[in-house]
Parts: sequence; C-alpha cells; structure tokens
Amino acid sequence: MKKTNSEESPCDDALKKSEEKYRNLYMSMMDGYILVDMKGQVVDSNATFQQMVGYNEIELASLTYYDLTPSIWHEYEKKIVREQILPDGHSMVYQKEYKKKDGSIFPVELRTFLVRNANGENEGMWAIVRDVTNRHMAEEALRKSEEKFRSIVECSPTAMYFYHLESDNRLILTGANPAADRIIGIHHLSLLGKTIEKAFPNLAGTEIPETYRKVARNELESQIFEIAYKDERFSGYYHVHVFRTGLNEIAVDFVDITNRKQMEEALRRS
Repeated sequence: MKKTNSEESPCDDALKKSEEKYRNLYMSMMDGYILVDMKGQVVDSNATFQQMVGYNEIELASLTYYDLTPSIWHEYEKKIVREQILPDGHSMVYQKEYKKKDGSIFPVELRTFLVRNANGENEGMWAIVRDVTNRHMAEEALRKSEEKFRSIVECSPTAMYFYHLESDNRLILTGANPAADRIIGIHHLSLLGKTIEKAFPNLAGTEIPETYRKVARNELESQIFEIAYKDERFSGYYHVHVFRTGLNEIAVDFVDITNRKQMEEALRRS
C-alpha cells in the first residue's frame, strides 16, 4: 500500500531532499557529465554536456560515445578503457575531441570512472567532461605571439642580452640573440648561466650590475646610457637600453657606437 504524504517518515523526507539537492547540483555543474553502459550507449547526461554537443537528452539516448567521438580517437580511447579504466576503476585526465550535432569538432578534457553493480560486475562508465576550446585558443594565441616576438628578437639588427635575477641577488645571463654574437664577437653559449660579473668581468666594481638589478626588481624604470667597455676579448663604445621584461627578468638592448665616438673625438681634436 502506498504511503500518503502524512505517512512519510523523516528518513523518507531526508532522502528526498538529499536526492533533490544532488540532482540540482548535477544539473547545474559547469562541467559536462555523461554516463554510458559497457557498450558505449549513452544512459544519462547533464545539461552542460547536452549544450556542449548540441543534442538533447532524448537524442543522446539513441547515440553511443563512438558516435560523439571522431573516428581518429576511437582506438586511443579503447586503449584508455583497456589499460586504465578496467584495471584501475578510473582513468587519468586525458584529452580528446567531441563531435557536435552540427558536425563541428571541439577539444575536451575528461576523466572517466568505472561503474559496478552490487555484485561487483561492470555496468558502465561515467565521465566528467570539460570543453577546453578557449584554453586551446589562448594557448595557440600565446604560441603565435611567442613565435612572432622570438622572430623579432632573432632578426633584430641590435644586440640583446637577457638576464634573470636570482633570489640570492645573482644576475644570471640566460640568453642572447644572433646580433649580440655578431656585434660582440663572442658566442653567447659560452656565457650562459654566468653572473654578469663573470660574463663581463670589467663591469664588476661599476654601478652597471646594481642598476640592472634595480630594473629587474622594478625599483628603477628602464635606463638608457652609453658606456665604454674593454677586456681581453673585445672593446668598444655601446649605446645601451635596459628594460624589465617580467618578474626579475630584464633585457639589455645595445648597439656598437665605436665609430661614432671615434668620429666625435676626431672632430673635437680638430
């Protein structure tokens, strides 16, 4: 005999409220949720997943996750099931693509879990799915931006050195462009990882290293100056521009003005 509302026990009421709470949570998840049986047939999904793929709940019930996944990912996902989900009960986070109702493809990140019944038999698999389209677009934009600026640095006719300020206050040379090799006449690979004082020993005892450190710490704005330098490897006059490129990072852009200085000196003497 069915209980009337007045005959429902406190346990029944608590269970109903708990089910309602988790159902609301499940339907309002920002990530998609999909449940399939062991043959891949879609059993359940939340609104977020339905919006991702463009199918409603009824339409999804007639599909398998193979229908939703481009064929190039089928063998890869079978391997995930075989080597991770079945033996371990879950997969690691992995990426693949889904196919929308309109045929468009989009990237997702997901983790899949095995569902077993009371007898320990495999009943299905459920997955938390995240659309990573925006992340991929941002990564691609960053890659293109880095590629563009790397090209500018590599092709620049002015020399550039790059330094990182360590926590112990050592200013380390981390990179240089081809123009630096050409202007200075020293292959920068022999200098990488050295402090500024070891890379250019005659700067030790001058105010230059500390000026660079202050720029790296953002205690000074970018600095522009001219300097003469000489050691057993090279000598000359240089127009220098040092500026901050990131946290404890600076770039030193410089050009050789030795000829100009010599002409100015000749004119002065004349």
